Amino acid sequence: MANNIYSISENLEEFAQTVNENWEKGYVLMDAESGDDNIFGVFEKRNEPSGYIARNSYDELKTGISNGWSQGYSIAAAEYVDGVWLGVFEEKDSDSRIAHSNSAVTLDRLTGQIRSHQNNGLKLVDVEYSNGGWVGIYGKKFGANGYGIADSLEEFNSQLNSQTNQGLGKDLVGVEYGDGKWFGIYHNTPSFSGYSVAGSLDEFETQIANWEEYGYELVDVAHGDGTWMGVYEITTSYSLDLYFSTGLVEHQMAMEGIRAVSAGADSLSSF
Repeated sequence: MANNIYSISENLEEFAQTVNENWEKGYVLMDAESGDDNIFGVFEKRNEPSGYIARNSYDELKTGISNGWSQGYSIAAAEYVDGVWLGVFEEKDSDSRIAHSNSAVTLDRLTGQIRSHQNNGLKLVDVEYSNGGWVGIYGKKFGANGYGIADSLEEFNSQLNSQTNQGLGKDLVGVEYGDGKWFGIYHNTPSFSGYSVAGSLDEFETQIANWEEYGYELVDVAHGDGTWMGVYEITTSYSLDLYFSTGLVEHQMAMEGIRAVSAGADSLSSF
């Protein structure tokens, strides 16, 4: 059984209530996406101190980031849903994440910033798109060792195969869609990740259940051009035993089986 859970809300008010209810149960919002007149949220079970805020503009979010920092929290992820910026925070430490981008950054400028921050020892942690602008969040230690930008799902899949080297290289850990582009985030730490695409929320929920049966959990989601994309990571000892006992080829065949089954399936708290 996966540790992460997800929610589907019809509006921001309902989503805010869901966030608060999950918060009380120990689940922290880690990703949110708008699509098909719904808000999709992904939550992770955590024990360490954390927090979140909602702001009406990115400038207000940046002020919230500064306030959170002064209270011992660093930004972990930024999400934009239905005109509202959400900031997800975690307890600050020596590897804390720092937001550098502005919301009006073009994709070309974002990639330039990524390279510049990499040269200064900061790695890409999260990317978010809103109203023609891209936001990047960077960390001192954990973060991306690669990224890909694709104009289509076919190109995205080709890039993923190149980045992961058929499961022996980098892993897909995050995805975002904006202005006709699919943005994939990769890192070198093996997590045996995978992804699925669906044309509706019903189909997407079926895919999530199929992946969970193999010990994978949903960690990131994106929506664009009528398509839902989910990123999954292996989390259970059963899945790891399956991977190492059957080998890479058999494991890849199992993943193809999941995709085949999936294809046939039909006011927030603040600091």
